[in-house]
Amino acid sequence: MDNKQRVSIKLESVSEEETTLQLAKGELYERPGGWFLRYEEPDPDQGVVTSTIKFTYNQIKLMRRGAVESDMSFEVGVTHQGFYTTPMIQMTLETTTTEILVELQEGKGRLRWSYYLLTQNDSSSLRRVTVWIS
Repeated sequence: MDNKQRVSIKLESVSEEETTLQLAKGELYERPGGWFLRYEEPDPDQGVVTSTIKFTYNQIKLMRRGAVESDMSFEVGVTHQGFYTTPMIQMTLETTTTEILVELQEGKGRLRWSYYLLTQNDSSSLRRVTVWIS
């Protein structure tokens, strides 16, 4: 896949407390070093956030820009530092990834990753994210 391709995205995020589901339209494109999935998240409280997921078969990086600024990296067995910032809050994040699954063929498929999230030295919680791309 050489060019940007318009895609539909269904994103499910599961934590110990809740499950959230998000639908979006976006673009998927391949570059040397991996794929990029870019989409906008409308946030009724804070405005529009542009999210980019850069991924390979063993690494994922989630970057959010706009009303929310955030960077999170995921690599199985590795702990990464990240951040989350809004006009009201700024915090450091720490992720330790337990699973990454990339199933993508001709611009369609899914990504799944599970990780422990530690925020501001609070107790960590296990989370799982699945992104279906069609």
